[in-house]
Amino acid sequence: MSDRPIDIICATDARYAMPLAVALTSAVCNLRKSNAVRIFIAEDGVPMDIRRKVERSVLANAPPRAHVQLQWKTIETARLEDLPCTCNGHVSNQAYARLLAAEIVPSDCDFAIYLDCDVICLGDLWDLVDEADKHSAVSAVPDGWGACVSWPDSSGVPMVFNYRELGIPAEACYFNSGVLVLNMKVWREQNLGGQVIEYLQRFRDNVVLWDQGGLNAVLHDSWFALDLRWNQMASVLYPNIAAWRAGDAQKWRSQFDRPFIIHYEGASKPWHVGARMPRMSHFFTYWKKTEFYPGRASWFVHLEWLIGSRMYNYIWNWRFLLGGLTKRYLKSENAQAGIQKQG
Repeated sequence: MSDRPIDIICATDARYAMPLAVALTSAVCNLRKSNAVRIFIAEDGVPMDIRRKVERSVLANAPPRAHVQLQWKTIETARLEDLPCTCNGHVSNQAYARLLAAEIVPSDCDFAIYLDCDVICLGDLWDLVDEADKHSAVSAVPDGWGACVSWPDSSGVPMVFNYRELGIPAEACYFNSGVLVLNMKVWREQNLGGQVIEYLQRFRDNVVLWDQGGLNAVLHDSWFALDLRWNQMASVLYPNIAAWRAGDAQKWRSQFDRPFIIHYEGASKPWHVGARMPRMSHFFTYWKKTEFYPGRASWFVHLEWLIGSRMYNYIWNWRFLLGGLTKRYLKSENAQAGIQKQG
């Protein structure tokens, strides 16, 4: 595979074109091998001037030896309208574009990396391809929040809501779909994208987490678990959760200190006004390299640049801990005052 190009799939609309440019810039900046890089961008409604801006940002940062090419593939979201609604503010129907991978990449593509737009690559994506299992349909990272298909989401519904009816073991591990290595031969032969779309159409009113719920339902027994560092999710910011998910504190520390890909999943994004979450300085490091950079960073970003992500995370966690303790103290004081007043 060393002579083959590395193929990357992303999907965006006009709203996510900027973070897409940042994600791809980070990816090409960290490539070490001289192979060709083919980037296929599934898009819907991205103006031509914005496309050119994305291209210039990525190509300006690509090492000459990488031979980077970008190709835009228009995906009409109208064909995806009968899938579960994604109108929640930070997810659009372009999230389903990964299911159309067989239409997006050429027939000579053997393995394709899918990346969400809200990621930053700190490792060489060739290492990701090398680590992926060459027989499994998909290689992915276990989800940072849902341990298994039966794990309840915030409303108490299992991550794969009908796992019992599908005959999936309750303990079957559940993966995050933000970073995937797709075995395109298997994907095509088994029409996996079509299977997931059919599942989503059939259960559109019950599926949890859109495409991710469908992928886990269909691929529950045909995916390979990658090193957690290939998709560092926000759960890593909470040591108790992350250490348990990683298996032990040492693995959590490795995942936190040396991520290969940082994933800003969820509604809070580092480019939002007022963002203060740890890890955002990595996004700004690569944002500054693109034509989309607004020319300024917040005080919090500069602080994380100065003291590092680990120390910034400690401060961030202590802020919440002290805030919680303060609320408890005030609640206790108010309750005591009430008792004294009644006496």
